[in-house]
Amino acid sequence: MYAIEPANTRIIRAWQGHIKERKWFWVAAGSFEVQTIPLGADHIPQLNARINWELSASQPAVLAIPGGYLNGFKALEADSKLMVFSDFDLEASKADDVRFTLEEIPWIDHG
Repeated sequence: MYAIEPANTRIIRAWQGHIKERKWFWVAAGSFEVQTIPLGADHIPQLNARINWELSASQPAVLAIPGGYLNGFKALEADSKLMVFSDFDLEASKADDVRFTLEEIPWIDHG
């Protein structure tokens, strides 16, 4: 488990995902926009299946992201804090990592 506290609401942290590793997101303070994109054959992002989520500390919920998905997020409020939980340790997570840049997959702002 680890915490992410972006310095401002302009920072977008995207796109990373895992083939097998699962993640759970919970907002401890503020709110976040989270986007998920499933990976298809040969780990190709299925952009037409992107899903947008809004998570808020004022309405507590846990977002479960299964293996086979990319994720990206940005804070919607100053001083927001996102807790991330995983079922892999750091070494196994790095070996299972899939990444794309914001140039390769542009962010679609919904927040």
